[in-house]
Amino acid sequence: MSRSTDTRNPAFAIMLICEGRKTEPNFFYCLCEDLRKQGVLGCTFKVLPKSSFEKEDEETNADRGDRRRKTRELLEGKSMKEDENVRFPGEQPLNWVKGGLDYLSTYNEVWCIFDKDGHPKQKEAFELVEKSQSEDKNINIAFSSRCIEYYFLLHFEYIYKAFSKSECNEKQYKGREPKTVYFKCMTEQAVLGKACEGSKCINGYARKQGYWQESKGDASLYPILKERLLYGIKNAMRLNKESLANDSTLAIYERNPFVTAHYLTARLLGYKICDSYPLIVKVGGTEIEVFADQSSLKLMNNGEITYIIKKGGISRCNSSLDDIVMFNENAILLRPTESEEIFIENKGDNDFIMLDFDGDKYLLNL
Repeated sequence: MSRSTDTRNPAFAIMLICEGRKTEPNFFYCLCEDLRKQGVLGCTFKVLPKSSFEKEDEETNADRGDRRRKTRELLEGKSMKEDENVRFPGEQPLNWVKGGLDYLSTYNEVWCIFDKDGHPKQKEAFELVEKSQSEDKNINIAFSSRCIEYYFLLHFEYIYKAFSKSECNEKQYKGREPKTVYFKCMTEQAVLGKACEGSKCINGYARKQGYWQESKGDASLYPILKERLLYGIKNAMRLNKESLANDSTLAIYERNPFVTAHYLTARLLGYKICDSYPLIVKVGGTEIEVFADQSSLKLMNNGEITYIIKKGGISRCNSSLDDIVMFNENAILLRPTESEEIFIENKGDNDFIMLDFDGDKYLLNL
């Protein structure tokens, strides 16, 4: 999970390094660009490989020329690498993490976005990120198992299923080099006897349910997911909780299903996700410790300065943000060594508990 950073500062820069050449770059570029237009994301961002939508925006939004020049001057002053479609050498996904660490000389924060997908150096990639974070380097992983489409699927429904592939396919040899042949599951061109009809592949399942038809082309799934982002985050939180309850010994990169891509989406939206307790928040010159269970929250001031939790700073909301219930109708004065217990009532499966500490917003996984 990413540490606190200033995404309202145009001098702050985030790099997203994607495994895929189209699906992930197109989704996350469109997400970032939409949030920039809304004023939610005020910092500089870069997506690699370069999204096809970035070229469209450069050509059609002339009013952004001055901002782009200033951004480029900023990054070039920090030794910006010029190759927009750079592919990092080495074994995957460790190569992306190493490349991301190199980019920390240019960017303040880096995310490496990749799938389970049988890569040889999963363990080493996660271990390098953990070590780097312990050294206060702001590099993170947005992981999806089996693939990014599973994370997309969670925007439509909660499903806990170990799919085997993103698309029905097999390697065929008609010469010295293997060729991947796709069976076009749940389309009019589906290969009888080869296509799984949505039982094994994620895209086939999505087509069967009518969620989307194509995820890997030049289009972006962002337009059909943009109104479901918090629902996707909530389902991802629920999925991981169920996965850990089923078997807490498996490493993240060995799990199917499991995702951490929602941490990146939440971070871009301005939220932090809390999966474990106690949650320690240093704010207002003091330290607040949060304990939580299904029925209540307990907040304790461990510092020496009184902290005021503003009205509505503790709330419950649904994933559409159109039903917000404040648990504190009045501000809470939390003096040193004092605690406050808040009882959670009528929380539905799709509801969030949200905490707001001076603008730092947390989504709690209960």
